[in-house]
Amino acid sequence: MRRVYFLHGFLGDASDAEPLKSAWQRHGGDDHMEITSIPLPIAADWQAGVDAITAQLEPDSHLVGYSMGARLALGVMLQQPQFVRSLAFVAGNPGIKESERPDRWAHDQQWCDRLISEPIDSFLCDWYQQPVFQRMSPQVRTDVIARRTQQLSTQDAKQRQVHLLQSYSVACQPNYWERLDPLPCPVLAIAGERDSKYVTVCQKMQFTNQHIQLSVIPHAAHALVSESPAELAATLLRFWNRIDEVSLEK
Repeated sequence: MRRVYFLHGFLGDASDAEPLKSAWQRHGGDDHMEITSIPLPIAADWQAGVDAITAQLEPDSHLVGYSMGARLALGVMLQQPQFVRSLAFVAGNPGIKESERPDRWAHDQQWCDRLISEPIDSFLCDWYQQPVFQRMSPQVRTDVIARRTQQLSTQDAKQRQVHLLQSYSVACQPNYWERLDPLPCPVLAIAGERDSKYVTVCQKMQFTNQHIQLSVIPHAAHALVSESPAELAATLLRFWNRIDEVSLEK
């Protein structure tokens, strides 16, 4: 049985994995898969979050992390490799320089303040106008905003996301760039073709360690879990199947 754990991004929740699950079901790819979508835990800091996620894993698991979830999954793999058979690192950032942390923290705190104080529709409209989301198709943007509006309809739901960003901001994350070579298991770095920032990040990861695999999802931007779930699901299946084939060859 292939055990798969999905970690969502900021503003998301465990239901963000449903498009992937549906894609696998349509193509019979879930016949021998146990798929668990983990809500990102509320934790005091980055390390506590990594520990809380690790406590929910079975050994020899395949991790799929998107954005914030990708960064946390990378932390789990590097600190507790016995739990991770592979990592799919989707639109994530391995870390930033120490000199960049103060500005990034201030930037993220501004978004936290706005999320709590502003109407959710105003906040989401501006959030999804950021440069990283500029290449999203209008229909996907509309659908994502509608779903997030429903998910964040209460003050408690908004406060939860604030806690997540304050604990898991890339400003609080260890800089993992120096720990990408060697790696304890196969890693696939994934970005949407229209997400130039994260395509560059993934290419840099592969340059840092040639064993890191790279996949660019056609026609997708940063929200590729919502934009191209079928192609992403197929890409992940190919990645895992190849890992199984290599294991059988040994």
